[in-house]
Amino acid sequence: MYKQPHLVGATPHEVTAGKINKVFVRVDPRHPFFQPPPPPGDDYNNENWIKCKFGYLGSNPAVYINHTHLLCITPVIHDPADISQDGIDVEVTVAMNGVDYTM
Repeated sequence: MYKQPHLVGATPHEVTAGKINKVFVRVDPRHPFFQPPPPPGDDYNNENWIKCKFGYLGSNPAVYINHTHLLCITPVIHDPADISQDGIDVEVTVAMNGVDYTM
């Protein structure tokens, strides 16, 4: 367990379904991101590293930029027809350890 970062925003606010998109997530500097050390040896895998989750659409590994920003990549949506033309809203959450997502 760790002290959760406090997310305050994501840019862009809207992305196109069916495309892979970059989303920059920002936190309150008083509750920052931290760069976790890489696991030792061959224990590294995407399951125990920083991740961004886009609601029920899924999660992907994230890239630590600095204590206030991460770069997230949206998950692939295999059938964009499943999303209405009005779009959908999803909550972006972050897990600094790949497991415990922000609230």
